[in-house]
Amino acid sequence: MRHRILVVDDDATNRQIIEQINEDEHLLATAGTAAEALAMLPRFRPDLVLLDVMLPDIDGFEVCRRIRELEGHRFTKIILVSARSAVPDRPEGHRAGADDHLTKPFDHDEFRAKVAVFLRLKQTEEVDRLKGDLLRLLSHETRTPLNGILVASRLLLDRSDLGQ
Repeated sequence: MRHRILVVDDDATNRQIIEQINEDEHLLATAGTAAEALAMLPRFRPDLVLLDVMLPDIDGFEVCRRIRELEGHRFTKIILVSARSAVPDRPEGHRAGADDHLTKPFDHDEFRAKVAVFLRLKQTEEVDRLKGDLLRLLSHETRTPLNGILVASRLLLDRSDLGQ
C-alpha cells in the first residue's frame, strides 16, 4: 500500500529532495504555500504532512492548528520541518498539534525512519478506532433486543397477581 504524503515547503529544492527520497515508496503531493496545502487536504487526504515552519503566507504552526481542526484529519500525522534548530520551536510545534520535528538539513536515513514510524502509527491508530467503533456497535446491537425481554421480565416479576 502506498501512503499519501503532502510536502509543504516554499523552497522548490527542498520539495525536490523530499520527493527524491520518497518517490518510489509513497504517493507525494507538494505545495509551496500554506493556502495551497490547506486547499489540497480534502481531495488528497494525506496520511502524513511534512510541513515547513517558515512559509510565506501562514507559518507552519498555524497551518498545523488548522489541519487539526479539520474533520477527517484526526489521525493525519504532521512532522514539522525547519531550518531553525531552536529547542523552543519544538514545544510550540507540539502545542500546535505536530507529532514530531525535523531540522534541515536532515539525515536521509533518519528522515525515512521517521516517516515509516509515523505512517505505521497512523495505521495502528485507525485500526484501533475501527475496532473500538465495531465493539461499541456490537455491544449496542446485542443489548437492544435484550432490553425488551428485560422490561417484560421485570413487569412479570413485579405483578403479584399473576400467580393467582
